Amino acid sequence: MDENKKLSSEEQREKMKQEYLQELKLRKKILDKMKEANQMNKISENLEQVLKLAQVSEDMDEFIEKLNSSAQISESKLDIALENQVHDKETQKSSPEDILTQIKMEMGLLEQKAQQNTNDISEVSKTLLEEEKQSENLTADKKFSSKTIGDEEH
Repeated sequence: MDENKKLSSEEQREKMKQEYLQELKLRKKILDKMKEANQMNKISENLEQVLKLAQVSEDMDEFIEKLNSSAQISESKLDIALENQVHDKETQKSSPEDILTQIKMEMGLLEQKAQQNTNDISEVSKTLLEEEKQSENLTADKKFSSKTIGDEEH
């Protein structure tokens, strides 16, 4: 009976050894699954961060686009303001006569005045031409009258 007890204790020991090995295998499987789950968790966290960064990037792109359009609008307004300021300074530098001439041009009065001035100038030039012709005739008459039959020109 001792042998039976021994056998049975050896069998028991072998049985316990097998159970222990099965438990170790089970623990190893559980640890492997936990490691895999941790890796999957890390991957999903990293993916979430990437997605958040992508969203932030899109938001930043929209923000930058808004800033760029706002900057363009501001630049345009500044250009217009500078042009107006330069125009105002030019207007201030011009004399009152220039301003009056410009206003008359805009109203169409200057064309009538220019036409009238042209007519006046043509009349003055006609008068001057007539006076010049008369003075030439007088000098020519004097040359003829100062000559006598026997005189020679030198």
